[in-house]
Amino acid sequence: MIHSPINQCIYCGSMTNLTDEHIFPYGLGGDDVLPKASCKKCAEITGGFEQDVLRGLWWLTRALLSFPSRRPKEMPSTFTIQAETKDGKNIEIVLTENEKFSVAGFPEYASPIFLAPREFAPGIVMTGHRIVGFGNSLEELAKKYNLKSISGTINYKGTSFARMLAKIAYGVAVARFGIESFEEIYVTDCILNKKDDVGVWVGGDYVEIPQPQLEAEKKGRNAASIGLDKDRNILVRIRLFSFSPYSPGYIIVVGKLLRGISVEKSGKVAETFSKANY
Repeated sequence: MIHSPINQCIYCGSMTNLTDEHIFPYGLGGDDVLPKASCKKCAEITGGFEQDVLRGLWWLTRALLSFPSRRPKEMPSTFTIQAETKDGKNIEIVLTENEKFSVAGFPEYASPIFLAPREFAPGIVMTGHRIVGFGNSLEELAKKYNLKSISGTINYKGTSFARMLAKIAYGVAVARFGIESFEEIYVTDCILNKKDDVGVWVGGDYVEIPQPQLEAEKKGRNAASIGLDKDRNILVRIRLFSFSPYSPGYIIVVGKLLRGISVEKSGKVAETFSKANY
């Protein structure tokens, strides 16, 4: 979906050298676009941390799922695994087309400090990580090659993942309400790395989600829902790879909506979130 042109950088306010901004990264299949919404300088910043995730953390998974790439010839075509057999041998297996699988690592975060007040610390608190598999059956692979275990490394680069979540959520809010509808925007400083406070605004979402919403989220590659708390703070819930029931949810506090802005005028009635739920 192509939204109305913003005609200014949503991050720094510049009105020159504007480029189009994908709300969800193009490399994750994002097709919602804010035209003329990012200056080239800010696009370099956001593109940098997106690449940390797209070409680092989820490179093989994107290739397996045939997600789009601006450089398709560079996408991995060979899938190998390091494994140990039940008789103690360490082996490398080049997977055939019918054997290919990949795992995606998802950082698990504490709730945003804004929603669950605690002592501030720079960056973001990572409480664990979730591994979600995609592709063919690991059980069949283990049986075929007499495997005891499979090993690998997942690297999380600084706050890149959390800043990407903040950037996506902010884009969702701008598309929904318009850039002129914010009383205050909370996330731009962490997106641009001007302030190391991403954990104040971004975190894990631990509210139980109704089953109908989960079913709706399965129909797309990624999902976002938006709502307001009682103080008109804009909260965006995001699930990446939402077609998988195992993908975690994240909550981002984007900013505060101006008084007098009608939620219903945006075409959908926002869900209501309460700080007490977090």
